[in-house]
Amino acid sequence: MPERKFNENDKRDKAMKIKMRKIGYLLREKRLSVSSEIPKGKKNKKQSRAEFIEEIGKKLFDNEEWISIRYLSNIESGHNLPSIEMLIKLSVAFETDPIELFESIYNILKQ
Repeated sequence: MPERKFNENDKRDKAMKIKMRKIGYLLREKRLSVSSEIPKGKKNKKQSRAEFIEEIGKKLFDNEEWISIRYLSNIESGHNLPSIEMLIKLSVAFETDPIELFESIYNILKQ
């Protein structure tokens, strides 16, 4: 089988995947920074995604489904980029200024 040569598109795709993972990590860290700690035996554990979504849904979105567990997981793992509308909702949930969140993501993308 012939050796595959990487072209410019492959390099761009790989670079974009790395940036998406960095954005996902940033958003995960923001979620964890505002997540409540739940007593689990001798150690306190941060909320799961499901617990976070439920708590924020009750607190800020009138119990409406505002994001699915799968979508949040895909964003945090770098498989999906959130829409602008979702970034605004996430900034509310993370108690962060939306402009700061957009700037952080922009800075990752321009690297």
